[in-house]
Amino acid sequence: MLALGYEATLARRAAGSPATRLVALRGAGPRRRRHESRAGRIRGGAGRGARCPGRTPGGYAVYRTRGPGGNGAGAVRVGELEAESGPAAAALWSYLVSIDLTSTVEIAGRPADDPLLHLAADRDQVRVTGQEPALWLRLLDVRAALTARSWAAPVDLVVDLRDTVLPANAGRFRLTAGPGGATWEPAGEAPDISLDVRELGSCYLGAPAAALRPRRPGHRAHPGAVRRLDAALETEWLPFTGENY
Repeated sequence: MLALGYEATLARRAAGSPATRLVALRGAGPRRRRHESRAGRIRGGAGRGARCPGRTPGGYAVYRTRGPGGNGAGAVRVGELEAESGPAAAALWSYLVSIDLTSTVEIAGRPADDPLLHLAADRDQVRVTGQEPALWLRLLDVRAALTARSWAAPVDLVVDLRDTVLPANAGRFRLTAGPGGATWEPAGEAPDISLDVRELGSCYLGAPAAALRPRRPGHRAHPGAVRRLDAALETEWLPFTGENY
């Protein structure tokens, strides 16, 4: 799972005093608790922001116009940006790029499906400046992991799974899953797909299952098997962790 860094260059010049600010966008949605908690912690510190009594946050952005971290004149460096929906993200980005006397907006650690590239009216003004690994996952108990997660679509496959570190995970199993739940039981039929536990871990959180397509000896997949598994594993957002520690 990857994290992206962006730079948006605008046709403006800038100068200004050092400032760290919080802007909170109001609305309602599934990420409400996270926004309320995080925005509350920032408001209790050095950041500044506006509140709309009686309304719940739909997103927030923490940014610095000038100061520590190498910000030059006209540069806005965004430390955090969270939005519950596409319209909320668009509103926050619209605010950031419209800050007076701004020439460049920079942000690091964005998810691979960040909507910024699709929001820009001029795609040439936005560029990805870096791409780096940001999330690692190792399935220790495959049965528990597969039966605990949600599934976007029905799937019924026989999986030949390899795990050289934890042999209890290895073997041939039938995965029967759907919106109502999942089972993972030993099977004797020919496998529809053969893979390593590392590859299963790479798409377990909803990342595209391209890693499951056979590319080297030992990898096998019947036509359509990867596509069906990919559709069942799909999540609304690609996996991402925005916490650095």
